[in-house]
Amino acid sequence: MAPAARLLPLLLSLFALLPAGPPYAGPFKDDPRLKTVLAALPAWKAAALADAARRLGVPAPPEGAVTLVLRDAAPPPAGGYRMFEGAQFRTSGKPPKIVLTLYAEFLINGRFDVPAELAHEAVHAVMRHTLATGHDRVPEWVREGLAVHLAGQGEERIDALLTAPDHAESPADAIRPLAERHGLADYARDFLFVEHLRRVGRFEAFVRELMAGRGLEQALGEPVDTFETAARAFARAEITARAGEAHEAYRAILRASRDRRWEELAQFTAEFPRDRPSTRYAAVVGYFAAKAALFAGKEAEALLSLEAWRATPEAARTWCFDDGLLLAGRALMRERRPDEAAVQFERAVREFPDSQGFDTAAYDWGFALAAAGRKERATELLQRALASFPAHKSAVRARKLLQPAVPAVPHK
Repeated sequence: MAPAARLLPLLLSLFALLPAGPPYAGPFKDDPRLKTVLAALPAWKAAALADAARRLGVPAPPEGAVTLVLRDAAPPPAGGYRMFEGAQFRTSGKPPKIVLTLYAEFLINGRFDVPAELAHEAVHAVMRHTLATGHDRVPEWVREGLAVHLAGQGEERIDALLTAPDHAESPADAIRPLAERHGLADYARDFLFVEHLRRVGRFEAFVRELMAGRGLEQALGEPVDTFETAARAFARAEITARAGEAHEAYRAILRASRDRRWEELAQFTAEFPRDRPSTRYAAVVGYFAAKAALFAGKEAEALLSLEAWRATPEAARTWCFDDGLLLAGRALMRERRPDEAAVQFERAVREFPDSQGFDTAAYDWGFALAAAGRKERATELLQRALASFPAHKSAVRARKLLQPAVPAVPHK
């Protein structure tokens, strides 16, 4: 038995001595992955709050000041589906009641480093507790930049920006002005703005003044416009430098996939410079290698590529991991293995309700079960998909499949 495997029972027994995690009675209540996380949550929460308070230079919130709440991300309405929109981990409220809301799906699907996410939310919780009504006057970029920085998520956010198809053509342009509405791509900017303060030696003073309730300009030690000009220049230069030579090769992969040039895509992924410091790209390139094989009609090769890619520790954190489930399901359908395909589509629906391909997975799950001869369950799932996503491109096929067979007219 490996050392880690021998330690697991001991860790679980130690967690059992701690206070229980938040109550939960949803569809994942018997999932061993969730049980393991719930057992660890009290210890993770306590450590995260203590560390956030220490690094912000303020007292930690007292016991019971921050409550964990566990919910399902997208509880389906009767006879339908609901996609999840919003933050996968969320802190809200003011003292004396601050709530950290967690969602079961995002604790088990592998996409998130849960202790790091708790560390991130702990920064928000400590800031809410310390600043109270003054918390909302702190700009969002400051709150998020400090949370990302202190939780050690900066490189992850930069990786996400550099590999995102929406920003691949010119990633430095994603460093947007602070006046624009905050979005997902801005977490990298927020981190780099705070990192700029550290590089110029003003980070500790900034945090001290901010947590004492001082205004933003007083905490920065200069006008906001002056700071933003310098911080944006720094952030853009950092993004450009970190993209490196590998980014152009990655951009060629994205273009080939977008234009459905499957032979070129296969060539580009095979030639990708894995020997260079390009881990952030290599974690995504495996997905495109499988995609190229699937659309070239090489289902067995696609499945092998997906299996190898999904076995890497970085794959689950990429933007395309959930779409990899759909690719695997489609490859299995082409190999006439609908029961196995249904497993892939089911996981995509149940564990990734925030996925852009959620509606497609909902239909494909029903189609796979229909192909497997599980008519009653397939009918239920396709009816739910039609009720929720009636304009989807698969709706016509689903309606035809659900139409009752017309009895043949006997000849006289």
